[in-house]
Amino acid sequence: MALISCRECGKDVSTEAVNCPSCGARVAPQSSAWKWVIGVPVACFAAFMLLGVLNSNPEKSHDRLVYETCMDSVAAADRARDGTARFVASTCEKMRSDFVNKYGSTP
Repeated sequence: MALISCRECGKDVSTEAVNCPSCGARVAPQSSAWKWVIGVPVACFAAFMLLGVLNSNPEKSHDRLVYETCMDSVAAADRARDGTARFVASTCEKMRSDFVNKYGSTP
């Protein structure tokens, strides 16, 4: 049981009271719904941000970018039709297998 101030007369009233004992004004029940409406989305956002920060690995991101650049080179070499596409593709496949061995997932 906590005490709150009456809106009408300003005297202390129990949170369990229906009416103020001094002036008889109706005591509005205090709602904590706004805490849930605001708190839950903010807490979820903070948790996702924290997971993102903890899960980020700059070296892994760099290695993934290098692999993607290599794959773009394969496409460019294939369009050039100068015979280097097979060599570049084998290099990219080696990079992919190294990535999988190092990080346990595909790039």
